[in-house]
Amino acid sequence: MAGNGRQVWLTWDGGEIYFRGDHPENTGNFVSGDGIEGWDSSPDAKVSMTEMQTGDGAHAIAESDVLYSARTVTINIHGHGVDRADVVSLMRQVNAACHHLVRLRIVDADDDTYCYGYVQPGFEAEWDEVIHTGDITVVCPDPRRLSTEAKRIQLMAPTAVSGGLFYGENGEGLEYDLNYGASPSTLQNVGTLINNGNSPAYPVITVNGPIQGGFRIDWNGGSVAYSGAVSGVPLTLDSLTRTASIAELDQSRLLTSRGFPIVPAGGAISVNFQGVGTGWCDVEWHDTYI
Repeated sequence: MAGNGRQVWLTWDGGEIYFRGDHPENTGNFVSGDGIEGWDSSPDAKVSMTEMQTGDGAHAIAESDVLYSARTVTINIHGHGVDRADVVSLMRQVNAACHHLVRLRIVDADDDTYCYGYVQPGFEAEWDEVIHTGDITVVCPDPRRLSTEAKRIQLMAPTAVSGGLFYGENGEGLEYDLNYGASPSTLQNVGTLINNGNSPAYPVITVNGPIQGGFRIDWNGGSVAYSGAVSGVPLTLDSLTRTASIAELDQSRLLTSRGFPIVPAGGAISVNFQGVGTGWCDVEWHDTYI
């Protein structure tokens, strides 16, 4: 059976399985011609509606109420070996993903996205000397598919981009040769985040010190503010979980404003980094699909 051209990777801590999508002329594990179910389609909607008692249809719902369940993906597979021992080895490779949280990455032409879940492999009972057939079901609690290639911008604290000459702590004068640092065109505290997907994207912001007395990140939908200083260990702001952490220790109690930035589907936002110091923040996000 001819492949469907898709390539699939299952990766986890300490392991990886690759499924080729082309015609299985050689040995290995392959995506079968029966394809992949539940990847391009949206998961089941979980929208609650109340029927009108005295009219046609149901009461109106808000756009924010249109939500989706976990994503279940079924990958139809087969494997070709040189003998039965080779086929058994290929099945063991698939079963090695059990008990792990895996990253499922699927490449289809120029579409390259991933999500996380757990696996349930299954194989047909029919015995064959050099072929196995079956499927892998991957259940992803978070139904969003993220672009494999992340998007990133870097924003500097305003005091780090103010320019001018520095005459030393005690005003001794300039030291030659002069170094004017990075060009103002490459240092900025304002940037734009663009999401080409069909579902909102939730950026992760890493703030690097030194930043004294806290900072604030404004965007067109609000602002997130932190009252503590940031020094040698970066602070991470997660827009999805709405938390702040340093070295995986929760620091959310120091948030004085919790308007975390969200990039709308097919849209863009502008973010503005405000803080005192010579630190900076790295903003990372992905095109996001449902």
